[in-house]
Amino acid sequence: MSYPTLLVQTGWEILKQVDLTEKYTDSALKMVEEYKAHQTTLMNALGGQEYEERLETWQSELANIQEGITRRELYITIPDPNWI
Repeated sequence: MSYPTLLVQTGWEILKQVDLTEKYTDSALKMVEEYKAHQTTLMNALGGQEYEERLETWQSELANIQEGITRRELYITIPDPNWI
């Protein structure tokens, strides 16, 4: 079941839906790039294992976005006055 469907079924009226996936992709890509660019500093601050886990998380998130598994959307809603 889609998120918009859940919103409507639970008494919300969707006024606007904005796809932010492209911007989220850019953000995830930037995070991966910056983690790699600042590897030494981050490894010293976080420790090697934590650094690797965080980098892997962002790389996995980026792959999920690119494969269409993850999306980011913004919904502007109001309570549906006719919902019972």
